[in-house]
Amino acid sequence: MRRKKSLSLIIVIMILAMGIGYAYLSTTLSINGTTDVDSNSWDVHWDNIQVIDGSVTGDQVITAPTIDSSETTVTYHVRLKEPGDFYEFAIDAVNDGTIDAMVDTITSKLNNVVITTLPAYLDYSVTYLSGQTIEQNHLLAANSADTYKVRVAYRNDIDPSELPSTAQSLSLSVSITYVQADSNATQVQSTYTGSIDPAISSGSWGWPTVSPYIITSYFEWRWGRLHEGIDISGCGMGSPIFAIENGTVLQTNSGCPDSGYGAYDMCGDGFGNYVWIQHPSGVYAVYAHLISSVVVSPGQQVSKGQVIGYMGNSGSSTGTHLHLGTFLGGTKYGAYGGGTVFNPLSLY
Repeated sequence: MRRKKSLSLIIVIMILAMGIGYAYLSTTLSINGTTDVDSNSWDVHWDNIQVIDGSVTGDQVITAPTIDSSETTVTYHVRLKEPGDFYEFAIDAVNDGTIDAMVDTITSKLNNVVITTLPAYLDYSVTYLSGQTIEQNHLLAANSADTYKVRVAYRNDIDPSELPSTAQSLSLSVSITYVQADSNATQVQSTYTGSIDPAISSGSWGWPTVSPYIITSYFEWRWGRLHEGIDISGCGMGSPIFAIENGTVLQTNSGCPDSGYGAYDMCGDGFGNYVWIQHPSGVYAVYAHLISSVVVSPGQQVSKGQVIGYMGNSGSSTGTHLHLGTFLGGTKYGAYGGGTVFNPLSLY
């Protein structure tokens, strides 16, 4: 028995020694890689407020629309004295970032309560400048802008019993939240159903769009260079564009998408779909950023007020509008180039 105990003890010691004297088998598996992350920026903000003609003025505008330092909030205070008074202004929602955005939520409130109904005497709306409703998932592409229209009005189409019996102070607000665009994002499209007649203009030259319209950018220095024309919007995608005088079509382009991808889209040399017309008195005009349905062709004679195309958002464009550029003695470049740019509004 004593030998057995002694043997058992020796065996245990030997096993321990083997465990200490030899390393475990092992293998290390590694994955090594490099990930490059591009720089990006998120910058959606308000810009470029323009009051629309016909709005109340003077002492009825207590505080004109003002953008705060963060460029995310606009405040204004107006007084509507009698039925028929209204106040309207246009404002750009600008995406200066590198990431496409889309509308996530739109919330309108009256006296801090979500609007379900408005007082019978009040009209309040925030829409696209064309009048189209702002909807969830509408795309605001990088380096582009959408123009909104804010309208508040004292209605004059109501029964006398619906007039307010005492003065009212109403807090009206709308909040539009943008998020990063995903596969649900949709282009803002509208079907034009408005006027088919050109707006009335002063002088002998015709106006190139229907009414109502708004000039959103003038012949002036902009973004470090001269803006060689005027931008007219508010008429709606697909609204007709008219020749401002008799003339000969020199050149057209209809090969660009109706809506481009923003300020850096150089389709059609930045003009997108366009028409160049030689008018009387040495005036050459370019009608730019049309949809692809250009309805005239080079060599064709056109008359003042004739439809030549339809308003779009093609080429280097940040929203639906017409760019009207005028040159004296030739076009900007090409076979008929050498013209001198001048302010189109000097024709009116």
